[in-house]
Formats: sequence, C-alpha cells, structure tokens
Amino acid sequence: PDTIKIDDMQFRELSTKGVSLGGVTNSGEYYTNIQDGNQTVITAGTRVQLNTTAIRCSKVTITARVSNVGEVVVGGSTVVAAAASRRGTALFQGDSVTLYVNELSKIYVDAVTSGDRVEYTYFD
Repeated sequence: PDTIKIDDMQFRELSTKGVSLGGVTNSGEYYTNIQDGNQTVITAGTRVQLNTTAIRCSKVTITARVSNVGEVVVGGSTVVAAAASRRGTALFQGDSVTLYVNELSKIYVDAVTSGDRVEYTYFD
C-alpha cells in the first residue's frame, strides 16, 4: 500500500467528513470497539439470534461462510430461509451484508442447510 504523509493542517482538514486527500476520503465513521464472532444454524428452518447477549453496536458486517452448502438468510426475528416463504436477505457462500443496528441480539439468521454458518464483525 502507498503511504500518504500529511501535516497538521491537512490532518485537521481530513477530520471533516467528506474531505479527501490522496484518494482517501473521510467517511465520518469512527469506532472505538471492533469485535467479531460466528453463529451456526444447527437446524435448517430454525432461526437463531446472531448473539443472544444484548451487545451494543453501531454497525455489523455479516458474511456467509465460504464452505456453506446452501444460502443463509439474515433479518429480524421473523427471518425465514425456505425459498417458498423467504423473509430477510439471502447470502450465498462468501456474500456479505452490512447492517446498522444498536444491538447484535436484534439480528437473526436462518439457513437452508443445517450446520451452515455466518461470521460477523461488529463496530461500536
């Protein structure tokens, strides 16, 4: 990767959301805590919470494991993976979705195939 050297004045300018320098744009997203985990859907058709503990977060990126057999579906407490009655966002092997939520336990996962799983990284 290229290194960009900036002076104090440029740093102050970059501290403003939307400002660019050398191809890098400040998105305004700052996180003091980055954690990760994974969740397995033991039985297809039985949704599970991403995390049963009420863990505070601002953003979470969820990725379907590359070795999954079928798709996993991410959503709220009514998520359903079965194609005929699907509710939520389907992820195929290696696909990701980013959600902006305030608590991990609000996210549920279901799968078409028992034993498929997701990995996630959350930010706060």
